Amino acid sequence: MKFVINTAVDPHFCAIFDEKKLIDADFWTNRRADGERTWKFLEKFPIEKINFAGGVAGPGGFSSLRVVAGILNAISFAKKIPLRQVSADVWIRQFLISRGHPDAQFLLNSFGDGVFFRNSHGKLQKLSVVEATAKFADTEVFVALLPPEKQKCFSKKLDLKFTDSVRDLLDALESAPKRENFVPEYGFSPV
Repeated sequence: MKFVINTAVDPHFCAIFDEKKLIDADFWTNRRADGERTWKFLEKFPIEKINFAGGVAGPGGFSSLRVVAGILNAISFAKKIPLRQVSADVWIRQFLISRGHPDAQFLLNSFGDGVFFRNSHGKLQKLSVVEATAKFADTEVFVALLPPEKQKCFSKKLDLKFTDSVRDLLDALESAPKRENFVPEYGFSPV
């Protein structure tokens, strides 16, 4: 069984796969419920059958990323299996490519008054919503990962349904290198 978890991008979720077949998934938006929802989800499955575990390393909320690190590192220690991790922007890029939008720009929530995007040098850059609105004014941009109050600032939205991204996360994690520990990628202050 393969276990994947995301608490970096809304909606948060965890899922169990039998190879590529999705067995079950749980979605939530209350960040304070990350640990509780994940452990209740895992109680439904025998931990001894988990042979693959990975998650989204960030950027995201500090506490949410710490929850993922604790859960995945505990599974790795108990099962003696390596972990996989992927940055949210790598996962989202793969999602856009698989939907036929390889050159699409996308914005991630910064959990403050700004947004993140990957600049031309490959680094995550944080902009205020006002700066991002001006920068992407003439560009169709994927904003489904932003809260509604930030989404409404952008007029040229790339309209894709992000709810079927669970399998894309598994694909991204399977191509990521194996690691001994899950280490959140904060990069920026989460607030």
